[in-house]
Order: sequence, then C-alpha cells, then structure tokens
Amino acid sequence: MNSWLAVATLASESEPMTQKALAQVLGLEEASVVPLVDRLVAQRLIERSQPEEDRRKRLLLVTGQGKALFERVKVETDRLRGELLADIDRDELAIAQRVLQQLLDKTGTL
Repeated sequence: MNSWLAVATLASESEPMTQKALAQVLGLEEASVVPLVDRLVAQRLIERSQPEEDRRKRLLLVTGQGKALFERVKVETDRLRGELLADIDRDELAIAQRVLQQLLDKTGTL
C-alpha cells in the first residue's frame, strides 16, 4: 500500500519532492521510507537525485513508467469507486465524508 501511495503522491506533484517530505506525507519515519524508495527506484517507477547545493537532500520524481502506472490504476480505482458509491444518496455520502474527515482531523491531535 505504501508503494502505491508513494507513486501516487509523486505522480501528483509537478516538482520533485524530498525524501523527507514523502515520509511525512506517508506518515513514516524518514529512515523507514528509504527501503521503499530503493524498491521503487529499482522498479524504475521513481528516480532519486541529489541537488548540488545540498548533498544531504534526496529528491524524488516519478518516472514516465511510474506516471503511466499511476494513470492506469487511477482509471480503474475511479471506476470501482463509482460502482461502489452508485447506490448511495449524495447527501448521505456528504455526511459520511464529513464524519470521516472529522475522525482524521481528531487523530492528528491525539
């Protein structure tokens, strides 16, 4: 799941993202994201680089192959989401989304 979230996050960005920022988005420790990034680089889904001005940073960018995978999976998940939510009233769905957002917001303050 973290692999998909990492590729999706990077595919949604127009600029390279630091490894530290990706770890924060995924809710992981920076050291924990290193093996994940290593796997995604080996699979050629993302690229990792070091900027000359700060060799401590690691910049991550989705590759064309990673972007293509993201687009294919997104089309399928959008289709599946549509099927799953088709019979749910829009007002009920809006309430559910608000409640879920409130729960997410609360977990960030615990």
